[in-house]
Amino acid sequence: MKLLDVFESSKTTEYADTFKALKEKYGEHLSIRSFCEEYERIGGHAQVKHKGTLKEGFKFTELELAIICDNGYSHFGGYSNIYKRDFTVTIYVD
Repeated sequence: MKLLDVFESSKTTEYADTFKALKEKYGEHLSIRSFCEEYERIGGHAQVKHKGTLKEGFKFTELELAIICDNGYSHFGGYSNIYKRDFTVTIYVD
């Protein structure tokens, strides 16, 4: 899934509604580490990559997973991919 940047996502309520629903379900302090068996955060030039394996029983959409990894959605876009329980989320930063 291609992620919208903060400017594009402000034109729709999808990202804000998804973030609100996640906070209501899991509390104010969402932490990707709470949902993973394995997790790695890799910083790079103008991007941060999140890779890992979700614990059994947790299922998220690609958007939900990206929002959890970024603790919100104030970024410059990126990509989110899930295959079975393995995921990669790349967030573009400045």
